[in-house]
Amino acid sequence: MKGELTVSEKLEGFPRERIDYPFMFEQSRIHFRHLETLRTQYLGFFFTVMIASVTVATSLLKDAETTNMSTVVFGILILIFVDFILSLNILVAVIKFGFARTHHQKMINGAAKMFGFSRESTDFPDSPNDNKTYQSEIFERSTFSVQKSAEFVLFMSSTLLATSLVGVGLFVANSTSIGFHEWQSIIGWIAGVVSAFYSYKILYPIVISKVLK
Repeated sequence: MKGELTVSEKLEGFPRERIDYPFMFEQSRIHFRHLETLRTQYLGFFFTVMIASVTVATSLLKDAETTNMSTVVFGILILIFVDFILSLNILVAVIKFGFARTHHQKMINGAAKMFGFSRESTDFPDSPNDNKTYQSEIFERSTFSVQKSAEFVLFMSSTLLATSLVGVGLFVANSTSIGFHEWQSIIGWIAGVVSAFYSYKILYPIVISKVLK
């Protein structure tokens, strides 16, 4: 955001003897690493669930010849619904992790500046600047950062699941070729509405923020 003050600017005029820079640096560093660990665990859990869901869906489809087709399709609908809700929650959590990481990165840089280091300095604590061996400038662009890549993968997964949920939900609600029970049709409508609602409340604002950024 334009006009936003840096950590150093916010601390100007505040008695230096009352600022524990080493503590501020260490705490932000700990939280920064903790957030990265949480992001990795969330992504690992998400992909584990996705692989398990594909396995279950494949098993359901294999049994389609011996099982009532309405049971198979409805089972897949419930599976997609659970995956969709999970993906949205993990997407929101990862985005929040990104905001928190940015805050702690600014705190680290601000505290380091008070120590007399600069971001470009070879003496900057844990600076990766001396270790860059990228073969292309493309790897240095923030567009392909771990955070943005994770957000992109989760956003596309959520979008795909939302689309699938609406399609399968409407099929269950309106199909006449397969004899769905009335309660299954009602749940199909509910799944489609929930998908559309959360897509509007979560996915749509993300798209708008990226376009207007």
